[in-house]
Order: sequence, then C-alpha cells, then structure tokens
Amino acid sequence: MRGNQEISSDARVQERIALNLAPFAAAAALAAIVALIRTKVDWPQYDLAIGLGVLAGLVRIVPWPRTFPAREALPSLIFLTAVAFLRGATGGANSGIAVLALLSVFWTALHGDRRELLLVTVGIAVFFLGPLLLVGAPAYPSTQYRAGVLFLAVSSIIGFTTQWLVTEVRRQANEAEHRERALELVASVMRGLSNSPHARAEVCQAALEIGNASLAVLYEPVDINGTLRSSAMAGIDLPALEITPDRRSVAREAFVSRRSFFWTEGQDLPSLNRELWRVLGCPVSMLFEPVFRGSEPVGVLVVGWHQKVRANGTSSTMITLLAHEIAAAIERTDLLSQLRDMASTDPLTGLPNRRAWDANLQRALQSTDPLVLAMLDFDHFKEFNDTQGHPAGDRLLKETASAWNEELRDNDILARIGGEEFALLLPNCLPEDALKVVERLRTRVPYEQTCSAGIVLHKPGESPEAAMTRVDKALYAAKAAGRDCVSLNA
Repeated sequence: MRGNQEISSDARVQERIALNLAPFAAAAALAAIVALIRTKVDWPQYDLAIGLGVLAGLVRIVPWPRTFPAREALPSLIFLTAVAFLRGATGGANSGIAVLALLSVFWTALHGDRRELLLVTVGIAVFFLGPLLLVGAPAYPSTQYRAGVLFLAVSSIIGFTTQWLVTEVRRQANEAEHRERALELVASVMRGLSNSPHARAEVCQAALEIGNASLAVLYEPVDINGTLRSSAMAGIDLPALEITPDRRSVAREAFVSRRSFFWTEGQDLPSLNRELWRVLGCPVSMLFEPVFRGSEPVGVLVVGWHQKVRANGTSSTMITLLAHEIAAAIERTDLLSQLRDMASTDPLTGLPNRRAWDANLQRALQSTDPLVLAMLDFDHFKEFNDTQGHPAGDRLLKETASAWNEELRDNDILARIGGEEFALLLPNCLPEDALKVVERLRTRVPYEQTCSAGIVLHKPGESPEAAMTRVDKALYAAKAAGRDCVSLNA
C-alpha cells in the first residue's frame, strides 16, 4: 500500500513539473518559429538547438533524487546551450534570440537554490562572452560586450531578487501552515487537558510538540515568600528544581513582574541564572512565560530550544497561547483530584474509606507476595459515645487513627470501613509478624479504651469477598473470646 502511495505521489510531482515547464516550453517554441522569418538558417545548428531544448525539458522531467546536487541547474544549462546554438544558427548577435537566456535564469530562481542560480549566472556570462572571444565579427562584433555585461547584470538582479521573493513566500507559507497545525494542536491539547489527571506534565509535553522545543519546565509557588518549585517537566529528567526569593532567576522575574521574557544566545539578560541554565542543558533560546489565573500569576512556563528561534515566531507565539490556557486546566485538575480524594477519604480520620479499601484490596490480591489482612474494632464504643458524648467518640477515632498510622510502614494500608471498624493490609508480612504489629496498635488506643482484632493470611486465588469474610469471622472470634484480644486465623 505504501509503495503505491509513493508511486502516486511521484507521479503527481512529475505532472506538476511538466505543467510548470509548459509556459517556458511555449516561449522557446515561439522563439524557434519566429527566428526562421526572413532569416538565413544554419540548419545543422538549428536542429542541434531544437534537440538540446527538448533534452533540457526531458532532463528536468526525469525524477531525480532530491539529493542530486544540480537537478535544476543542469537542465537550465542545457537549455542555455540550446539558445546559444539557436542564436548562432539564425544570425548571431543580431538574431534577437539572446533574450531567451532569461528563461534559464527564471526557472533556476523559481525552483533552484542560490548555488544553482550562481552556476547558471556563470553560464550566462559564458553565453555572451564565449562567442565574442571564439567566433568574433561579423556575427558577434565587439560592440556586443556592452550588451553582454548589461544583460548579465540585469539577469543577476532579476534572478537573485526573484529567488529571494520565492524563498520569502515559501517561508511565510510554511510558517502559516505550521501556525495552523500548531493552533489545531493547541485546541486538541486543551480538549485533552479538560479531563486529564496529569495536566501539568501534559502541558509541558504539549509545549515541546507545539513549539518544536527541547525542554519545558512548569514552576509554581510553594510558599507565601514566593519560592518557585518545578511541578512538571518534559524533555529532561531532573529532580525538582527550586528557585528561592534570594536566587537570581528570569523565571522569578517573569513571575513577579508578570511579563514574559525571551532570551537567545548572544543577548544580555542580567537576571539569567547561568548555573540553572547549565542544569537545563545549556539551551540556545529560552522563553519565560508567566501563567495567570485571572489577573494573578500562578506559575511560570519555561521552554528551551537547542537551536535559535525568533522571539515573535510561530513557536513562541503558540506557547504563549498555550500558557494562557494552562491555569484553567491545572485548576480543573486540582479540583478533580480533590473530589476524587473526598470520594475515597474518610472525612473524620483522613484515612481511606470503604470504597478506597475495596480498590486497594483488589490491587493487592493480584500480587503473589504474602499478604495479611486484619480488622480492628473498638470494644463497647456505643457505651463510650453514650457516656462521654459524640465529640469524645470522634476524638477517640481521630487520635487512634493518627497513632496507628505512626506504627505502620509506608506501603501498609489502614482504612476506616465502618463506624468504629478499621481494616489493615500488611503486604510482604508473615502472620506472626502481623500479630506483633496489631498488638502494638492495640496499645496505642487512647482514653483507656480497648479494641479487638482478627487476622488472616490471604490464600492464593482467594477473592476479596472471601478474604473479607474470613477476617470478619476472625474478628468476631476475638469478640466472642471476651474482647480486648486478637484472633489469628492463618
């Protein structure tokens, strides 16, 4: 399929070249016809000129590789040779054919590069001066030197000016196309960010794609003093970067002044921190764009390139547009994160709730490592509430949860799954070690209260429901044994 697409693309390219050649071929054919009017013709030279003209067209239509060094200059030089023979066949300098030489200049200016145009300009000099030196009068009298020099000067001006205009138009067209693609990408990125839980990282990645950049870092304030810390980055992998108020930095200046700064190598920017610049890999160009929520700055997006870019180019403009949308996306992400936390967190103790416990248990049971489940329940909690009051009961729950958390490892999971009922996951733990952990927790219950606990070792292939049923039975076994004890069912 790809091969057919490439053949089709090549065919379209050759068709376009043939269409571009058509007006040049028509002008050459007209010159070949009018040159015969009331003129004594040297037919061998005339035939050679026609043959070379046809060859020049065929050479250009041939699908040369893009890396071929003179694919535009070669047919132009062949055509220039054809014009030289046509001029010689129809009366020399007085034939009026020399003007056709401009066609080779125009073609190379439109489709070739500066080196090829320079080569064709040298060909124009040979076209005029060669016959004067090699043939001479009467066909090429010495008075033609003036005409040759002027023609060379004018054709050079026309050729190089035309090439500059064509290059500029192509640059503007490419920039417009890049701007259109970048706008589409910005819109696509913002649509994706609307529901993304990783807005900060995705914003940095989007800055790389939209701006063809090498790196992007998002800084946000972390305290009332104005310390900035990187909250996300792309294109580089570094520990969190911090900019304190006493540290010179363009990022901080952009945040405080609410102005964007653009720097490229060779410019003087006093607040540029060279140490931080080296940490970022010594980018050649950098953009420091403040991020606003309303009228207040809430961060700075720093984007770097390892090549020079223009301050007002498409890349920097699109990143500025992206920066205007960042704050809303981040605020939305933070709100969604808070909502998710609220939905999975017990508001009284700050521990995971039953929903979060079920999700963590499901994930933990997918591992083949040893896993111990425990359930803890306060003894006579209703009586404590009735005698001490509900605020005291709430304090008991909060202080116990805080004390228990201090006794657990980072990967252990403690959750409040009911009123006074707590569940505990102990990964990579043996039953006898779990028993020691639970006994230690029971000693941390304040206000001279007690609790009972049940412990089970998860069995391979056991479902979450079955595991919870077993640990619940173990808890009730502890309650039945008189409370204030632990029941282990390994």
